Amino acid sequence: MTGIVLDLAIERLRAAFTPAEVRQVLPYGGEFTAEEVPHKTYTCPAIFVACLGWTPQTDSKRLRGPDVVQVHMAAFVVFKHVERTARMRGAMVLAERASQSLRTWAPNVGARPYLVAPLDKDTPPTVENLYGRKMDALSQSLWMLRWSQDAVNNGEPPSLADLRYIEINENPLPGQVPPPPPPGGVVPTVTDGITFAPLPPAEEP
Repeated sequence: MTGIVLDLAIERLRAAFTPAEVRQVLPYGGEFTAEEVPHKTYTCPAIFVACLGWTPQTDSKRLRGPDVVQVHMAAFVVFKHVERTARMRGAMVLAERASQSLRTWAPNVGARPYLVAPLDKDTPPTVENLYGRKMDALSQSLWMLRWSQDAVNNGEPPSLADLRYIEINENPLPGQVPPPPPPGGVVPTVTDGITFAPLPPAEEP
């Protein structure tokens, strides 16, 4: 179920930008930091989307059921430019557009047995500038979006259509069957006689 949320978020963010505006929208295994750059090959501008975990959601405003979870998501926007202010603004613009796209998103799971709710209007994505000397030395800017959304497994229990066969085991015991009553017999009638009488007067003390 949480994997569906990740897949849908990647689809949503990919559709929000042209290939020229964002070259890559990819899943990532965790939080993207400057330490990850030497170990990852990508083309800027890029967005890395990660699932950071989930928690049970007992008071969801969007979904109902005992299995509702709140999935915590993050998207990391990476922008490259030789000039510091230009790369900061470039990443900032992409992060803002990504946030707007998520805020108006109504996830469509298709035929999959899950429900993924839109973001709560009271808790839109938060956006943060992750400026650091290591990213700056690489002529790259890094911004992060965080958001949470509710999801639930909406699968139904197996129906009777899945029933293949029924097995019935009988264990008869020997006994006697009473004969049927003779035809034209007299049907007995039971009557009760009830007599109502007044109570005797109470005795004087």
